[in-house]
Amino acid sequence: MARSPAQRTKAFNKVHRFYSGRNVVAVSQGVKDNLLNVIGLQPAEIRAIYNPYEREPFLRMAEESAPVPDGEYLINVGTFEARKRHDRLLRAYKTSGVTTPLVLLGKGKGDEEANLRAMIEDMGLAERVILPGYQTNPYPFIRNAKALILTSDAEGLPRALIESLLLGTPVVSVDCPSGPREILSGELAAFLVPLEDETALADAIARMDAAPITVTEAHYRPFLKETVLPQFEALAK
Repeated sequence: MARSPAQRTKAFNKVHRFYSGRNVVAVSQGVKDNLLNVIGLQPAEIRAIYNPYEREPFLRMAEESAPVPDGEYLINVGTFEARKRHDRLLRAYKTSGVTTPLVLLGKGKGDEEANLRAMIEDMGLAERVILPGYQTNPYPFIRNAKALILTSDAEGLPRALIESLLLGTPVVSVDCPSGPREILSGELAAFLVPLEDETALADAIARMDAAPITVTEAHYRPFLKETVLPQFEALAK
């Protein structure tokens, strides 16, 4: 839900009150840029340092038993809410022409799931879109997917993209503020598409479905604890 001008001003003032003149660590370069250029924060110093990840726990959780669909499928993971833009995803998926099923993993409040199901029916996608219900452990679903797709209007540093790469699953994403541009590197950069370009999103989905990118350590190395922790340790020096 979009904020009113009064709500926006209140949120900005809160950031200024807590962080002006202080040393600040932002979770991504995009968040750092937003703090400086949009909110107008004036910190003593600000650095972008990612949250550190260990790959092994995710691999272990991905091996747990789960009702994963048989065969190939694409996946989107996220709460059923307006900001995640399932409407954008479904339109692009339909336009892509791919026959690989699409799994929507998440849950919504109130009528959100009912509205999503109605949208799927209206688009004639009921035979290809799977809603397995909320899962406490999404990682078997992500690990076994052909690719993960993110279509949100905004993120901070989207964990779903990083965790997908840790599990060896390639990703397609819109270039929303902020984070995806920092995550999709190497060959995956070709699957980062403009936020409002649903034709480009459909094309990226089709290209990934036809020839999925092989994920290597280089794609997720910037987020490993071995890479990140020395940056935090340097702050104490």
